[in-house]
Amino acid sequence: MQRTDGTDAVLEQRADWFFTARCWEGEPVPSYERVVLDGIARDTLSAFTSYGFGP
Repeated sequence: MQRTDGTDAVLEQRADWFFTARCWEGEPVPSYERVVLDGIARDTLSAFTSYGFGP
């Protein structure tokens, strides 16, 4: 996933990689990770996903 905090600042442009797990314990999942996990569960996730960029 490519994501940003909504600004054009170069330092706020990031890439995340995701791995699947059968169970999860610990901290709540951040909203940008939830987008990916929900897309995997629903089989609607595109190969390239972004989050936080303009409309």
